[in-house]
Amino acid sequence: MSRPFIEVLADIEGGRLLEDLTSGLTELVSQVIAVRKGGVMTLKIGVSPNGETSVEVRAKVDINAPEPPRERTIMFADEFGGLRRHNPRQMHLPLREISAAPLRDVPETKELKQV
Repeated sequence: MSRPFIEVLADIEGGRLLEDLTSGLTELVSQVIAVRKGGVMTLKIGVSPNGETSVEVRAKVDINAPEPPRERTIMFADEFGGLRRHNPRQMHLPLREISAAPLRDVPETKELKQV
């Protein structure tokens, strides 16, 4: 009877493969929950001859986690093909900053009578 696959995985790379699979799956699940889109983790195991009765085993783990959408920026093209944050064809209003008036002390009021 063959050894269980999980035991073989634990032996590959001295256990590092199993650790990478565990942390990779945790990372993938976290990203899927955060972004609300699916992802894929792929394990590839290559086996090649290494003598008469031995083989060389190589493993590769690929994680294709979803990425959060990037923020969009609306920009305007000028007459030279350059991009600007503000529309170069729109007039600018002469806006200026004004300072707020200092707060005044409000005198205490007597109790209000209920009517």
